[in-house]
Amino acid sequence: MNAPSSWTNFRASRNRSLAEDFGWLTLVSFEWVGDEPGRLDSFPGVWRVEDDAVWASFVPEDGVEREGNPVEGDVVIRLLDEESDFSLRSGGRMAEVAKRGGAYTVRVRDNNAPLQRDFVGVPVWDYDPAFVLRGVVRAREPEVVERATFRRDTQSLARIVADLELELPEERSAEQGAVRLALEGDLDGELVLNFYDDTNGRESADWRFVTFRLDAPGGEDGAAGAEGGAAGARGEVGGEDGEGGAGDAGQAAGQPLSRDRGYVVEIDFNYALNFPAAFTPYGTCLRPLPDNRIPLAVEAGERRPEPVASARGLPSM
Repeated sequence: MNAPSSWTNFRASRNRSLAEDFGWLTLVSFEWVGDEPGRLDSFPGVWRVEDDAVWASFVPEDGVEREGNPVEGDVVIRLLDEESDFSLRSGGRMAEVAKRGGAYTVRVRDNNAPLQRDFVGVPVWDYDPAFVLRGVVRAREPEVVERATFRRDTQSLARIVADLELELPEERSAEQGAVRLALEGDLDGELVLNFYDDTNGRESADWRFVTFRLDAPGGEDGAAGAEGGAAGARGEVGGEDGEGGAGDAGQAAGQPLSRDRGYVVEIDFNYALNFPAAFTPYGTCLRPLPDNRIPLAVEAGERRPEPVASARGLPSM
C-alpha cells in the first residue's frame, strides 16, 4: 500500500531534526569530570567537581563563550540528575555539561563531525498497516525503578506509570495472547513504550521506542486510524530517556473505559524510533526493562543505522 502522507511527512521531519546543528549526530566525545582539576581532550579549560557542581576555569586564550559572551575565570554549573547545560562554546564546538547516574560528564558537539557530515537519513521499513496493533492501557501506581543504560558504567531511573496489554497479530495471538509491557511518561500527556523485539541487533537497533497519547480523537466509528495520530508528529530526536519527540504513534480508540478498567488504544509501530545511542557511542539512553519484549519481529519503523564509530576510552557496550 502507499504510505500515509502523515507518515512520509513525519519521516522527512525526523531526518531534518537529526541533522540540526549541535544535534545527536554531532557528538564527538564523552569524558567524566573528576574531583581533581584536569583538562579535557576536546574542549578548553580546567575542570573539576566541587560541592556537587562542575567548576570550569578559562583564560582568554581559550576563546570560550557562555551564551554568546566571552568568559574568563570560573564558571559554575550545578545540575540535577538527567539534566544538561549547553551554554559553553569554543571554536565552533559546544560543551554539553551533563549529570548522569549522579556523576558529571562533558560531551562535546561539533557540527563538522563525520556522522553529521555524512548523514543522508535513517533507514526504515516500508509502511506496513499490519503493525498497527491494538491494546489496553491500565494505570498503575507510579513507580521509579533503576534501569541500565547504553553505557555499562551508568545506571539511571525511569518512572513507570501504566501497563500496556498489547494484542499480538492474529497468527501469534492464538499461541501467546496479549503481552504485558510497562509504560513511562504521563497518562495526561505522552506515554512512552521502550521495547525489545526479535529484530534487535540485526535489522534494527538493540532497542527502540514509540510514543502515543490517550487523549487523541478516534475515528467516526470510535477506532483510531492506521495513521496513528502522527499528523501532528514533531519529528524531533527523542530524549535519552525516550520521552518527547517521537510524535504520537497511537491514539485512543473510542472513549477511555476508566483509569481502573483501562484505555483501548491502537499503536502504530511504523513510527517506532531509534534512541540516540543507536547513532552515537556517546549516548546514555535508558534500556527497556528486561520484560519489555514484544515476542515477534516488529519489521516497522526505523531500522538499524550504519555501525557507529568506536569511541576511545568508553567501556565495552
